[in-house]
Amino acid sequence: FRIGPGGGEVVPGGEFPGQNDPPTDATITVKLTQNSPMRFGPIAGSPNRQLRLEFTLTSVRGDAMRRNVMPVMWSPAMSSIIQQGPPMQTETDDPELKQEVELFPAKAGVRPSGSDITGGGGGVLRVIAMPLGGSGQWPTGMPTVGEVSEAIHRVTGLEVVADSFTRARVDYAKVMGKKPLIRVLDTLAADLKYDWHKDGKRIYFRSQVWYDDRPAEVPDRIVLPWRNRVARAGAATLDDLAHLASSLSDPQCQGMQDHWGWYLENPTGTKIPPLGGISSFYGARNDLRFWAGMTVAQKRVALAGEVVPAGRMTPLQRNAFAAALATPTVGPAIIEETEDTPAAAVAAGGFTLRVGQMQQRTFSAGEGGNQGVISIIGGGPNGLPAPMPGAPGPRILTQDGQDLAALPTSKPVTLDSFQFRYHVSGNPAPARTASINVPRPLPRDEGAKSAPAK
Repeated sequence: FRIGPGGGEVVPGGEFPGQNDPPTDATITVKLTQNSPMRFGPIAGSPNRQLRLEFTLTSVRGDAMRRNVMPVMWSPAMSSIIQQGPPMQTETDDPELKQEVELFPAKAGVRPSGSDITGGGGGVLRVIAMPLGGSGQWPTGMPTVGEVSEAIHRVTGLEVVADSFTRARVDYAKVMGKKPLIRVLDTLAADLKYDWHKDGKRIYFRSQVWYDDRPAEVPDRIVLPWRNRVARAGAATLDDLAHLASSLSDPQCQGMQDHWGWYLENPTGTKIPPLGGISSFYGARNDLRFWAGMTVAQKRVALAGEVVPAGRMTPLQRNAFAAALATPTVGPAIIEETEDTPAAAVAAGGFTLRVGQMQQRTFSAGEGGNQGVISIIGGGPNGLPAPMPGAPGPRILTQDGQDLAALPTSKPVTLDSFQFRYHVSGNPAPARTASINVPRPLPRDEGAKSAPAK
């Protein structure tokens, strides 16, 4: 890749001087952070916060503008640790709290939701665990804190004042049937990380982590018009996703990713799938914002496989280019990133795009298919699955040690794969790459259903 007076061009051979040289420098960094950038769905009923311990080995080669990074990450789920403690058992003499109530009728066969997947794989396919299923399927039938509060008022006459965030939903099985009101309040508080107290005839609920909930909440004025427009098409395009990312802050992008299916519930029942594969809306936010800032002419050049020179970008576009360049790219193999790239190196670089296809399919195992769901990402020609003849299918290893064969529960979904490639200093090899896999609209019988009864 080279930038000159006539524009950008790809240099044959795809190498730059020093690429194959031994490392000239190496560093190891250790970080303890919150939130893993490689997440595929929310943990039902509680904030999806994780501690992440990361060891990173960085080697520098050639002209020191290319860094090869190999991470080793360990992320314990804080919510799982919290749930291991004893359930709340608030003691009271208040007869209104001790009264037995039935907020929601009991239903046969209903049990606590969630996924028991810990991993698995088979054949020549790569297996990606999806805690809440693939193609945008977040748990349905989970009452919000507002719906539970309304039921409490309807049954007891007590007033309820509560924080209401999109994440604040409780497992139906835990609040259905007859039980003392105080046990319902304790269950709601424990599952949602809320505090509660009663003052006279009024019950108050407040999130213990409101300082995280509030900045991560996506405003209706942004998400509702976007949802309604995209639902008519059945899926979001790259431009749709770029527009959404450019309208949200970083915490809002994280909240949108964590609770995608709940934000995008709509009266028609159309499911708007999230990014597929190992892509994440939050992880791709800076790439999407960069794409949103490009002109139609620049996008046409990139889609044609040609170079968009950074030297011909506007200052705002170049700032977005630099922000995307500095974003860590998490994948199953090597991470390549360039940090603190000099402005001159950015100006002498450019952007290229590779477009391909992938397929994704949902599998499940266990009694009733409720043990968990995984998605299969293929790696054959043109990005489509190409398993070996007679290769074993994927398997699920559950938490109780069962090794179960996974059966398909959906038709394959085709994804358009966009590989964003950021070049600096005229080097042909990208300093950073980012893959964004955008699902195409689901078949009509899977992507839509009749509007739910009210």
